[in-house]
Amino acid sequence: MGETMNTPSSFYYCFPKTETDTQKLLVKYIGGKTANLLLIEKSPTALEHKEINLLHPDETIPENLALFVEQFDLSEQLPGDEDGNNSFFKTLINSAKIIFVLLPNDISPGKYRIPSTLSEKTCGLRINQKDETLLCELSYQNGTTSSAMELAKEVLAAVDLSLTVCEYTATGGIWNRLRVPIEAETWRLIRETALSPSLVNFLSVQGVGMKTGILDQVKSMGADSRTLAARELARATFGDARFRPIGDQFPSLEDNAVLRWDPVETMGKQKPAIAGQIKKVLIVGVPQLVLGWKEQLHLFCQDDLEIETLPLRSFPIEDDELLAQLSSDDPYNLIMDCFLAPVEMRMDLLAWLLNYLNQDSQVWVHMLNSAAAVPVQVIPEQVTTVGFGGLPPLWDEPVIELCCPNNVNRSSLHKAQEAAFSLGLQPYEIKDEPAGMIARLLAIMINQTAFLLREGVLLTPKDADKVARESYELKAGPLEIADLMGLEIVEAILNSLSLFYGEDRYRLCPELLLRIETGRAGISTGKGFYL
Repeated sequence: MGETMNTPSSFYYCFPKTETDTQKLLVKYIGGKTANLLLIEKSPTALEHKEINLLHPDETIPENLALFVEQFDLSEQLPGDEDGNNSFFKTLINSAKIIFVLLPNDISPGKYRIPSTLSEKTCGLRINQKDETLLCELSYQNGTTSSAMELAKEVLAAVDLSLTVCEYTATGGIWNRLRVPIEAETWRLIRETALSPSLVNFLSVQGVGMKTGILDQVKSMGADSRTLAARELARATFGDARFRPIGDQFPSLEDNAVLRWDPVETMGKQKPAIAGQIKKVLIVGVPQLVLGWKEQLHLFCQDDLEIETLPLRSFPIEDDELLAQLSSDDPYNLIMDCFLAPVEMRMDLLAWLLNYLNQDSQVWVHMLNSAAAVPVQVIPEQVTTVGFGGLPPLWDEPVIELCCPNNVNRSSLHKAQEAAFSLGLQPYEIKDEPAGMIARLLAIMINQTAFLLREGVLLTPKDADKVARESYELKAGPLEIADLMGLEIVEAILNSLSLFYGEDRYRLCPELLLRIETGRAGISTGKGFYL
């Protein structure tokens, strides 16, 4: 074992102990990738059906050694043999080319001290398991050199570990800081807005863009462990509202009927489109929402559909050319309100739009910055009126969220559902609360990803998107999605949730606020994270 090697793939991966789940997980994974695995114990119990090299105190320590140690005080509390002799371990840590201190998965901050003689070659490593993949957070410690970090990345990449490099060790780890808020909001949707787990799971795939349903993810990781993670992270971050659990978050899946759901594949069966019901549509509101819905309706609707648009950022309308486009002689079958403005201004617009309706027309009012029940107060009872999610489908999936405001006859919802089918859309009923489900979860994901940049844990949008995409199992990074949505929409969603619930958990990340105020809000300004 004493020969010198020159490439990371030739390193020896050495574990002084394999008593913890984290070490056993790493040993099993690394043992399947390389034969250069060294354990210091009496029997190779950590890895089944694999020959393991046992390193004994009387053997020569290899020169190219990557040492993985659990939490303890490297300056004093060194593990020793049965007689308490720790000279062999001192030789190990002094000989190692790189030392990985394994950070705990129980959220609590690391409690260890590293002597200055070792700090330059020591990195922090936190392990998260997602199915058969290990997601690793590699972090700088006090004194870690850039050359040591580069070597650490090469050594771990040689055994195909997925890496995210953090500028420092964030409390709880970036994976939990991303997942805990979205899991808490998922539980709020079930417990407080009475959405069925089946629908939440389904829309998290079809609407939000996750590869696996959010509740399926929680179930695979263990509901109890995710609840514990939320509680410990809230405690470790001194009650930061973003990480506070919601009530009885995720009771045991096996014992609680609330969390039993049908498989995702049974939820999305399309109803045949009803031809001829909607022939003429007016879409009113902010340009990116108006254009997005126009493109999606043309994509999904098989009939000859006449779509007119009225891009607006304020009201009253002072552009005579815009007004001239509207036809009062031939009323619209459907008006879609995508106007992102204070509720009072939205109500003024809706009252004005009544001039372009008849008694058989429908009005769909977005829920992005308020419950639909508020703006629909100005619409007469005889007009079919419902709330809808507001965001155009991002993934070319024809899903739309519809709700029945509590001041509207429920027959309106049934008529709107039929109209949605005639447009090639698949409607799903949600509760009338700000942002519905899809826009709410997307906004929270974007906000949490931005906080990684704001807090200096990660340095670039690309790095933040990479780890968020892995954490949420998303088709695209949250900051990529932010560019498509426009940050002013994200701001409106979070502000409305904060006002509605009276909670600080929805506070807008200062990084996003600064971008909005400096004209880097995404598609709406032409400049963004990637634009």
